[in-house]
Amino acid sequence: PPLRLLASGLAGLTAGLYFEGAFLPPSVYLWAIAGAACAIAAVLGASIPHITPRTAPYYQALFTLYVALLPVTYMLQPSLLRGVRANHRHEAVAAHRVGLFGLYAAVSTVLAVLIKFRVSAAAG
Repeated sequence: PPLRLLASGLAGLTAGLYFEGAFLPPSVYLWAIAGAACAIAAVLGASIPHITPRTAPYYQALFTLYVALLPVTYMLQPSLLRGVRANHRHEAVAAHRVGLFGLYAAVSTVLAVLIKFRVSAAAG
């Protein structure tokens, strides 16, 4: 299990960095935050079938960290996109916010479906 969690975390980090680098304005710190959020989500997704009552508090804390990264990133965006020229900064912030919310919506939907499968498998 630790190797699977490490592999899923690295895959999530890579996917988050790819999404940020390919589609959104350049900001190393925002890329790192989005990569961390994707890594956390990937670890959560990989561990959902194996959560036990003993390990549940750790995954709840991990999910709380995942959710907490969204408002933190949203508030930090204007200051972290200072490298973008002033006449393009408003567009860069708007593009990054749309991308960030899209990323969180997609990843959260995948997590919700995985949890639903876990609950339906346990019930039936």
